[in-house]
Amino acid sequence: MPEHAMGAPMLWDTHTHAFGSPDRYRLIAPRPYDPPAVTAADAMAMARSGGLDAVVWVHPSVYGMDNSATLDALSAYPENSRAVIALPDDTSPEALDRLHAAGVRGLRINLLAKGGTTLEALAATDGEMRRVGWHVSAYLDASDSRLLDRLCEAVSVPVVLDHFGSIGKGSNALAVDPAQWTAMLRWMRQGRVWVKVSAPYSVANDAPEYDSLLPQLRAMAGAGSDQLIFASNWPHTGQPRRPDTGEMRACLSRLMQQAGIDPNAVLGVNANRLYA
Repeated sequence: MPEHAMGAPMLWDTHTHAFGSPDRYRLIAPRPYDPPAVTAADAMAMARSGGLDAVVWVHPSVYGMDNSATLDALSAYPENSRAVIALPDDTSPEALDRLHAAGVRGLRINLLAKGGTTLEALAATDGEMRRVGWHVSAYLDASDSRLLDRLCEAVSVPVVLDHFGSIGKGSNALAVDPAQWTAMLRWMRQGRVWVKVSAPYSVANDAPEYDSLLPQLRAMAGAGSDQLIFASNWPHTGQPRRPDTGEMRACLSRLMQQAGIDPNAVLGVNANRLYA
């Protein structure tokens, strides 16, 4: 497990993106957004400015199935970053072993957008993911119980949900409605689902405090606080304002403390279990 010199676990931003020049990294068309002119170095500097030690590069949908930008960022920071990638063309045991040695820890599936990795293709790699200790990073609306059930039943590895479960993104449900958390909490209690405490603007509209998310945080704490991890979602694509990571960490740490959750465990011990 990566640790500070003093023995404490590293603190992680478990969801940030690596972008680069479109001359080098080809963008798909159509795409949900145009990436900002930021680099992996910018992302790492932002994480460090927020008091964090390491980042997880999550494959951006604008690159389709091309993992080049993410893997290049990973190779630039091998000691303090990990990666979640799109399903590679070569999923042989040897290929996955090489990716794992490089720092890849999971496969990405986006079930809120067309294209990309299918649930069937992902399920076909379940045995290999389990062998190397990977997880599935899923962008889906967790209020869609049938879809979440399908995903969790298709794979045996941990399923990590983005941004408070992204509730309401696909169904226009309200994230603050407890009825929408039912499936997510059920899978958390079984130890199968993890949730990123991240990007509160994606599920709540009471910035900058986001107190409306306290009931959900309390419910998730009861279902499995050791399955919560922190993330920034930097550089916050599609947002009119790019929040500072230190600012977001302070906001979400306050909410976690109010919900009876130890923020340091979420940023450190919990994240290290997935990404060490």
